[in-house]
Amino acid sequence: MSIFRIALRRMASRPLLTACFLAGLLVATGLAAAIPIYTDGALRHLLYEAFKSGVPVPGESDAADPPARQPSGAPVGTYWLREEVWRFPGELRETIQAVTEELDRELAERIGAPVPRVAVLVRARGAVVRVMTTGDSDQVAVVGDAGDFGSEFTLTFRPDLEEKAILTPAPPGVGPRPNPWPENWEPEVPGWVSESSVALRMWKPGDLILYDLGRAPGQRVLPIRIVGTYRPRDPGDDTWYLPDRPVPTGEYFREEAYRWTVFIPEEAFWRTHNQTPLPLRVRVLVDWRYQVDPLALDPREAGAIADRLSDLHIRLRRGLGSVGPGGIASLLSPIAVLKNFDTARRDLSFPLLLFTAPLLAQLAYFLWLTARLTVESSAGEIALLRSRGASALQVVASFAAEAVVLAGSAVAAGPVLGLGMARVIAASGGFLHFVLSQTLPLRMVPEAWGYAGAAGLLGLAVVLLPAVAGARADILSHRRRSSRPEELRATRGLLFGGLLLAATAYAYLRLRELRSLADSGEVLADPVLLVAPALGIFGLGIGTVFLVPAMAAACARLLAPRRGTVPWLPFLHLARQPHLYTPLMLLVTLTTGLGVNSSLTAATMDKLTVDRIRYQVGTDLRLVPEWPRDPLTRKHVVPQDDLYARQPGVAAAARVVRTEVLATDVGDRGEILGNLMAVDPEPFSRVAVLRRDLTRYRLEHYLYWLAQHPDGVLVSPRFLAASGLKVRDWIHLSPQVQPLLETREESGPFRVRILAAVEHWPGLYEDQGRPFFIVHRQHLERSIGVFPEEVWIRLRPGAQAAPVVEGLAQERILVTRADYAPFLIHQARRQPERVGYHGILTLTFLAGVVLTLLAFWIHVGSALRARLPRFGVLRALGLSRLQLAATLVWELGLSVLAAVAVGTGAGIAMARLFLPLLDPPGPRAVPPLVVVGRPEDLARLFLVVGLILAVVLGWVLGEASRLLLHIAVKMGQEE
Repeated sequence: MSIFRIALRRMASRPLLTACFLAGLLVATGLAAAIPIYTDGALRHLLYEAFKSGVPVPGESDAADPPARQPSGAPVGTYWLREEVWRFPGELRETIQAVTEELDRELAERIGAPVPRVAVLVRARGAVVRVMTTGDSDQVAVVGDAGDFGSEFTLTFRPDLEEKAILTPAPPGVGPRPNPWPENWEPEVPGWVSESSVALRMWKPGDLILYDLGRAPGQRVLPIRIVGTYRPRDPGDDTWYLPDRPVPTGEYFREEAYRWTVFIPEEAFWRTHNQTPLPLRVRVLVDWRYQVDPLALDPREAGAIADRLSDLHIRLRRGLGSVGPGGIASLLSPIAVLKNFDTARRDLSFPLLLFTAPLLAQLAYFLWLTARLTVESSAGEIALLRSRGASALQVVASFAAEAVVLAGSAVAAGPVLGLGMARVIAASGGFLHFVLSQTLPLRMVPEAWGYAGAAGLLGLAVVLLPAVAGARADILSHRRRSSRPEELRATRGLLFGGLLLAATAYAYLRLRELRSLADSGEVLADPVLLVAPALGIFGLGIGTVFLVPAMAAACARLLAPRRGTVPWLPFLHLARQPHLYTPLMLLVTLTTGLGVNSSLTAATMDKLTVDRIRYQVGTDLRLVPEWPRDPLTRKHVVPQDDLYARQPGVAAAARVVRTEVLATDVGDRGEILGNLMAVDPEPFSRVAVLRRDLTRYRLEHYLYWLAQHPDGVLVSPRFLAASGLKVRDWIHLSPQVQPLLETREESGPFRVRILAAVEHWPGLYEDQGRPFFIVHRQHLERSIGVFPEEVWIRLRPGAQAAPVVEGLAQERILVTRADYAPFLIHQARRQPERVGYHGILTLTFLAGVVLTLLAFWIHVGSALRARLPRFGVLRALGLSRLQLAATLVWELGLSVLAAVAVGTGAGIAMARLFLPLLDPPGPRAVPPLVVVGRPEDLARLFLVVGLILAVVLGWVLGEASRLLLHIAVKMGQEE
């Protein structure tokens, strides 16, 4: 108890040091706890994104609100099981109900979370059907057969049809009615068809659909009277949108999925299909659709959940617990998503923890400095305790008790602070830039307490190091140390700095070797890339700071006292007592250097991401449309040239053909396989985007040459080097795909002349050694035919991609792929690993600023109190209060400005040395990485550092101005 009383009394007598101790430990435990909290939220977000397959859905890609659907058009988390039944035991209705109950139980147990069932759908498909209609002459005719309708015709029921759809009944008494009624026909049942099928004249209200029920054609017929049409009340309602197969989104395509579907009463359906054998060629499709909430799953159990579901699927495929002997298959399943996610999640936690290493090193240094100052200020107390019989172990125990109290308080409050830090990390949109609308599903996790406890133990160990060294002091050693000024051990500091720089050089050489082995176009994701620059900044900072005494002494000799006391005295003090300022200078150097390096890294990676996506897409919006087909001829219908430019928000549009091509007559090699792009020069110049430094001439110049020579071709330099050809030589190109519409009867290559070599072209890469060729689209169409094409679109400012895709859907053009550059950039910036990286960089800098400010507060105050006797001597010798204050401000300002300059230089040097290693060279590394810095980020950084300097200088000026002459003289006499 006496040890704790001593510790508590010491804490109460030095509230400022105690508060700084607690602040440093709180930052350490809070930052450590923030890592698992953020990782858990990021993994949940990644799991949700993985369920969406990370692919923007055409028509729903919006930079502010990512799509909530999978590429199949189903809602995120849809779990879709299906069985095709043609033979089953007992009654179909009761068998399906029993299987459904078993599936509900099995999925809930294996996933470990509630899995709501959306619907159980039962459909009959594949029947031989005919349509009995009345023509203009009122003659009854039977049209259609199994070839026209049998493969698509679907018979089903919906109890909520009137609730979900708008029904339009047919006029009474309309339609054919055979007279007499055939004996092999069942009683007539009502049926509802879609409005789109009537618009296509497949049938009309009043017609009879003849549905074969027998095992032989015409043996037994169910007549279905079309009593009206239906259309959905809300086309976007997922409870209505339940097609029998995954289809793309969009109202037109949803209606097309229901075009062959006829709804009949539920009892009529079960009366027809409830017993084996089923009608000829009929298969009953039983679909179970469940909704899995990705945010309710435990990301750490993703692999185990996938294994349990795989085992369930094996049992279902073997026919266990299924309706019939065929087994249940899965149309949409999260198994592949969960397995891929389980592999990717392991690459997130460790790098984020390693990213905090520079700040943890700063924290350890700050705690060590504060603990050393506490031990030094308690040297008299320690000597007194030792003289009264206390052992060194008991002295260390008293400091350990103080550290345990503070560390325990920090561990208790650290996870709560860590939750706030995790929110700050999640809101990061860049270095010192925050996006408040960007949120992750963050929550307190048990691992946060473990991380906080580990950080508290490390902080406890660091705090006890000065106590162990100072506990051996006694009265004699205390008097001896007080009478001698402390010397700065420059040799030890320079040696330590040299070791850090040697480790930095080794890391650089290793990363250069890894860069040569990495895949082209992939950012080198080695955590050493973050730690190595921090080591270099530490090494340069330590080496430079320990050279300060020599440089200050040289400046003091140059500025002799005859040139003024105020300019000369600060350099003299820095040369004689550097130990008072070197720790603070090192903290400022590290804070500034890491901040500058982080700013350059964040700006460079963001620019690289934007440039790569812009080059890959080539424009604002790139669409891959599928042209509509004529309902009768089933041939593609070529849309009008201005169709795309007429869509809302479109500033310009250009058609582009991309395909593989074989170049022949190319010298010794004979033929070379490459990539072909066919463009219209004038429209393409208004939509394409290309960074200026990637080509020798402007993009417009190359397009002008192509417009002037339609039979020309632009080639990559690789092709000229491989073929030995020159500009103005002729070659033959042969596309490797068949045209949709041919313009000439004979097939073969077309002839073009080489106009120029172009180094890079929007959207084209020289993958696998393949060169690229750019030709005139009209020349390609005249020579061979019309090929499948892409549409490149430049949008007006503020326009979105969704209205464009929706407008094309109204024109019956299916967009099979949409690459929307703003959405892809936004998606890349919102990746949790990138957000976490930027957030930790920002948090590291801000925490370093706070630690530096606290260190200035306690160390400068301690230094001023230690120098009060000397101030008394200076005041007695005639130095005015203003001169004394100016001397202190000049001394402190010089040290801070020197540290800021060293830190800025070290940060820039490390960024220029290590950032180029992020980008391995190769054909996919286009555009190449360029080290850049955002002026606004650097302005924010230096503004924060300037505010620290202003606060500290203002405080020092105030303390010096309050120094009274008689107190200073008295303390000078005591010395």
